[in-house]
Amino acid sequence: GASTVTNYGDSILINELMRFATDKERKILYLIAAGYSINQISASLHIHKRVVRRLFEKIRKYLK
Repeated sequence: GASTVTNYGDSILINELMRFATDKERKILYLIAAGYSINQISASLHIHKRVVRRLFEKIRKYLK
């Protein structure tokens, strides 16, 4: 499912991730925070779903 920023803690996490992200990752993170799905992000940015999934995995590892 899509991920959305729901509270202040989420906002801080997104800001922290943005600091270390590439330009492409920043665009993806912005769309994740806006509630877009992997398919929507992939279509919107004209990138493969695998690229979006990799960033989701990177975020999950960061959260552990």
